[in-house]
Amino acid sequence: GVRFMNEAAGRLLALEHEETVGRTLENAIPFFAAPHFAELFSKVVECGVQTTGEFAVNDMRVCARWLRLTATRFEDGVLLTATDLTAIRHLEVQLCHKAHHDVLTGLPNRLLLDDRMQQAFERARRQRAQVAVLMVDLANLQQTNDLHGRAAGDFLLQSVAAQLRGAVRATDSVFRLGSDKFVVLFTDVGTTRPVANFERKIAASLSAPVLWLETTLPVSVHLGVAMYPDAGTTPETLLIQADIAMNRMKQVPAARSVPLSESRVTDFRSFAFTLR
Repeated sequence: GVRFMNEAAGRLLALEHEETVGRTLENAIPFFAAPHFAELFSKVVECGVQTTGEFAVNDMRVCARWLRLTATRFEDGVLLTATDLTAIRHLEVQLCHKAHHDVLTGLPNRLLLDDRMQQAFERARRQRAQVAVLMVDLANLQQTNDLHGRAAGDFLLQSVAAQLRGAVRATDSVFRLGSDKFVVLFTDVGTTRPVANFERKIAASLSAPVLWLETTLPVSVHLGVAMYPDAGTTPETLLIQADIAMNRMKQVPAARSVPLSESRVTDFRSFAFTLR
């Protein structure tokens, strides 16, 4: 049973000293009945060596969500020391999120894009499917910054990011690649239909200008698509091919720019369209 508990442990575990001492550890602190805690204690008892482990805590009575527990043989018992790691883990999660997401739009960044593309390629190889990478260039971002200021440009980026997120399927992802570029990753694609459906949705949502204070901000985007595995088998190659397709479309007059959903394209290795 529990022989001693100091005040710090009582505060951390939300227990009174008088109610805890003399009771078994499992009865006094129910979450210690979990198998991973039993393993921690058994190593100390059997081997006599100090053992440390870090554990998630789901017991709402405990004033911590993560604990580092160190168990040490002490006379004929076990001395258990607990450290609250909640704040440290919370900071780690925040730093990890910031490292993998764009601060302005909240979208995943290039670091996550490469990882997600590799995962999508592996699934596509197993399932004999395709992956589509769509490059989106916000063509009038610099003009917006020049005419209305950086705050207006940031608002335009946030608005377009929200529209892109709302137009994709649950299985697809939107990333911010650079200052004025986004990437949409379509996974498990058998045909170009998901991309065409996206084009229709995004054309409808971006057809109206964005309201900014007392003015409106027009939206002009160029889009280029590349398909795995025909256009490339690595993230870098596929992104380059999508970018080439998008830049090629920038040279096409608006009157000749045909939406994918209305085109009769049969070679889907790479293609592009423009929304103005």
